[in-house]
Amino acid sequence: MKPMHVYEARYQEFYDQKRLNATFADLGEKPKVGLWLGLKGVNQEFYPVSFE
Repeated sequence: MKPMHVYEARYQEFYDQKRLNATFADLGEKPKVGLWLGLKGVNQEFYPVSFE
């Protein structure tokens, strides 16, 4: 059985207090996610990520 949902995790470190804060979001089934590479307005391109 393949997982279909994608989850996003973000974290923030607090160096002075030695703790970590994490948040999670369910992006749903087969979301349009990917990476933006390049310089904005010059050569920036979107590369979609597939989980199939």
